[in-house]
Amino acid sequence: MKKAILLLLLAFCAMGGAQPIFKGVLVGTDQKPINAANIILITLPDSTLVKGAISDAKGVFELPNTAEHKKIIIKITHLEYEPKILTPTQSQLGTIELTPATNQLGEVVLTARRPIIEQKGTRISTNVAQSSLQNLPRAEMLINFLPGVSTSYTGGGFEVFGKGNPIFFINNRRVRNLDDVYHLSPKDIESIELETQPGAEHDNSVGAVIYIKLKKKQGDGLSGSIENEEYFRKNGLHNNSWANLNYRSGKTDLFLNIGAYNNFKNHFYRNNELQTFTTPHQWRVTTNEVSDNNDKSAEVKVGFSHDFSDKHAIGASVRGGITPYSGHAYTQQETATYRNNAIIAKGLNEYDQFNQNKDLNANAYYEGKLTDKLKLQTDIDYIGQRSNNQTDIIEHNLLTSSAQKVHKHQEASSNWWNLKATFLQQIGKGALNYGTELSNQYRKETYNDNALTTPDIKNTEVRSAGFASWAYPLGKISTKVGLRYEYADFGYYENQQKSEVKSRIYRHWLPNVSVAFPWDKTQFTLSYVRKIKRPAFYELSDYSAYSSPFLYDRGNPYVIPQLNDEWTALATYGPISASLMYGHIRNAIHNDYSLSAINPNVIEKTIRNYDHYNLLKGVLNAQMQIGKWMPKLTLTYYKPFAKDVLPTSEAAFSAELMNQIALNDKWLVLALFNYVSKGTEREYYMYEQRSGVHLFVARMLFNQSLTIYGGVMDAFNQLNNHSEFRNPYIMSRQSKNYENYCIKVGIDYNFNTTQNRYKGHGVNN
Repeated sequence: MKKAILLLLLAFCAMGGAQPIFKGVLVGTDQKPINAANIILITLPDSTLVKGAISDAKGVFELPNTAEHKKIIIKITHLEYEPKILTPTQSQLGTIELTPATNQLGEVVLTARRPIIEQKGTRISTNVAQSSLQNLPRAEMLINFLPGVSTSYTGGGFEVFGKGNPIFFINNRRVRNLDDVYHLSPKDIESIELETQPGAEHDNSVGAVIYIKLKKKQGDGLSGSIENEEYFRKNGLHNNSWANLNYRSGKTDLFLNIGAYNNFKNHFYRNNELQTFTTPHQWRVTTNEVSDNNDKSAEVKVGFSHDFSDKHAIGASVRGGITPYSGHAYTQQETATYRNNAIIAKGLNEYDQFNQNKDLNANAYYEGKLTDKLKLQTDIDYIGQRSNNQTDIIEHNLLTSSAQKVHKHQEASSNWWNLKATFLQQIGKGALNYGTELSNQYRKETYNDNALTTPDIKNTEVRSAGFASWAYPLGKISTKVGLRYEYADFGYYENQQKSEVKSRIYRHWLPNVSVAFPWDKTQFTLSYVRKIKRPAFYELSDYSAYSSPFLYDRGNPYVIPQLNDEWTALATYGPISASLMYGHIRNAIHNDYSLSAINPNVIEKTIRNYDHYNLLKGVLNAQMQIGKWMPKLTLTYYKPFAKDVLPTSEAAFSAELMNQIALNDKWLVLALFNYVSKGTEREYYMYEQRSGVHLFVARMLFNQSLTIYGGVMDAFNQLNNHSEFRNPYIMSRQSKNYENYCIKVGIDYNFNTTQNRYKGHGVNN
């Protein structure tokens, strides 16, 4: 009897402890699934919000019932549909049809739509889920459609309103490898925000931040994506393959990413003309190079994340990569050397290069809501790098039938640790963001060849920073003030001995302030920030490295950080955004060429600090949805005021026109046209204009889970760089032809999409 009673009690407890899950499918009157609808559970009679969910691309949602036997209703809302109220009697809700939200005005029908672009303070948000942007084949293409974002023709990647390469966050998780961004599916992205004026919580060298917010999805089990891209060039083939796997059980995610990158005779040409002026001779060297690259690279990333509750989450990941794990780069170089216009040497040089880099990146984090008004985000990062670069050079002098062999070997190892803790505290209407960041970096380098003698170099840096940022609304005006203090202790060692002359200690105060306000239908933001740029460790090594018989590379340990006082005005009116930035650059860091101290007939390429100068950048962006067509136009104007500082100060102009045409739910056409004028880029003068045409077609299959796409990149092969550098010692002209023209085809398959593994809770909001 007692056992029976005990079993009944256990069964009763089990039944009472179980939480039913309401499940359903949302469709429109056309029976097509409704994506990104909000489904919320409300208790009565107090109308308290208990739980919420969002429908996925198939219209499916799952809503746990945590109301604890109270009377409930379910409310479904969507910007394009009429709200719907349900009084559920069972957990299986079946198919739920929503009616489009319309207002009748005579014969005009107005349909509610959320704007694609919206400015809030210094941030510009793009609604991806409610636009045709979600149908793009790759996130890399999607980033190009963001307002103010354009392709960077100087540092690679992207630029945001001309402020240089941005950093990326996924659900407020910092990602340090762009592959994590490129391999996202646009269908999984809810919205993207551009922070055009990053606060003090970020390193002030950061020009912009791109925050990617993923959709909240439900469900356990295995999910993932498989991608493959092929680049067919005239003389070679490049292949990218990628697999993302995620297993979710309850509140825990385990994930694995694997990528492989292969070059099969990747071909490019390069022509140089180098003139040097020494006493008493004038030298001129012309070179023509043809290179083939056959390297193969791979990377693997594993990790996990776990939510203890809605208030606390942890996670960790480890990524390892080898670039390349096999394959060499082969170059044939024809040279002609003239002294006072008379040829004295004619050469044929052969280069066999194997430059291998091994990377190991690790991250661990904790995010928690300590109180109702205080949040904490803590990150620990490690980046370890090992490089082994070897080059064998055979230099043939065709005039004397002689030959010289040069062997170069460089090894470098570095370790970087970083700890960052950020607190976000609500104080009345304001928000206080404060914290600290600590890092330690160590780099050791060994270089030798049989032409030059060099020392062993070791660099160390201990850096710490404290920051605070205060945001407060004054009616319709939003204000933000921040201050960051950075301390850096840089140590320079030669052959195990510390050089006190080349070692440095830096202390910098870096303020920022911004004011955002509306005027009629326009949103304005005015901001000021002081930024700092430090040279990379490899640029500080004080030795000459052999590049060719007439050109050496050399670091400069005496370079001091570059400071930039930057004033920016940003305005958004409907689909149009405009930015105007004026910067005052002090101790500017740029490349330079000078006579070698070892050989007066050899030029050394190095970096140095230039005098102060000013810079003006203007960006105009226009973007809108016109039926099935979404065009985006970006115009950029760049003008340095650097007379007698940089070799050139000529203004440069660029235009980029992106076009997306959604023919229907299954077909998508992309067309990109870009143009860059002659003009200044940093310390170089681009003496030929560049233009490009790119065309793609994408086909979606199996309810858009499979995408096949293909097209042509740089159809006329007109995007190659033609640069010139001049100073009293040198005139260098370089023309690069990388065969940008290629046929690109790809396939992307997503299966069983479940909850994403990036668990940020909005500490940086």
